[in-house]
Amino acid sequence: MTDTIETLKAEVAALQKRIDEMEKQEKAKDDGLPKRGDEYFFLDSFRVDSDIWAGCNVDSDRKKRGPMFRTRDEAERADKLRIIRHKLATAKGAREFVEGEKNWVISLGKNRFEAAYIIYHKCPFNQYFDSQENATAAYKSLTRDEQQLLKEYA
Repeated sequence: MTDTIETLKAEVAALQKRIDEMEKQEKAKDDGLPKRGDEYFFLDSFRVDSDIWAGCNVDSDRKKRGPMFRTRDEAERADKLRIIRHKLATAKGAREFVEGEKNWVISLGKNRFEAAYIIYHKCPFNQYFDSQENATAAYKSLTRDEQQLLKEYA
């Protein structure tokens, strides 16, 4: 009888250890999706909108179209950044990266701004310009709030 109790206790301990490991893996495997019933926010046709996650096709389609956010504030900041990027992309002298040429970018630090150039290394998040003057003018055309937001994400 003692062997059976001890054996069962060992099996229970092994099962608990396995359960703990599986729970740890589940927590680490956050897929970034809201849980059923959670409110989420998204960018839709130039505005921030929200819905309740049901896990349906509409929710999945929104996830495929763009980022989803847990708070309205996160979504509004992303929307402002989208507007800033559009302003920079449509500014005078804005262009795609051209390998072997000077590709001017807006280089931001905590308390500084400068226009710098890149010749051989394309970065997916940079906006490139054909000259230092155009890069500087594009940055200076942004409002102070837009410049600050851009610095926060630099």
